[in-house]
Amino acid sequence: MSQYLISTVDRLAKEGSKNFPQRERSRYINSFRTSCSNTLRHLIDERIKESMAEETVSQTNGGSTNLPALAGLYNQEKNRVAKYMDDAGINLGKGRRRSSSHGQGMLDGRASASGISLNTQIGGGGSRRSIT
Repeated sequence: MSQYLISTVDRLAKEGSKNFPQRERSRYINSFRTSCSNTLRHLIDERIKESMAEETVSQTNGGSTNLPALAGLYNQEKNRVAKYMDDAGINLGKGRRRSSSHGQGMLDGRASASGISLNTQIGGGGSRRSIT
């Protein structure tokens, strides 16, 4: 999934940069990537929170869904990643705030993020963007 998101963001950034002079393209691409990835991160965080909330509702209502199992897998994976990072001595801490050097790249990246499908892709021949 991560490779799909990376390649899609890169492809969209390069396509969008063609509308600008050569000297602006690098700044456009960097601003697009930053803005698009930040928006995708927020969308993914929302999905995770929704899944966790649905798990809680399902358990309190006595519903029988697979959401508790999925939430359990999410927590297991989160713990595995945290342990790996600790073992490897990786500490992300707080990141520095990136400034956007191309306003239109930032706006286009934010707008494009909502059109990128976050659903798992099956197969490889079809369109990789959701139709909204």
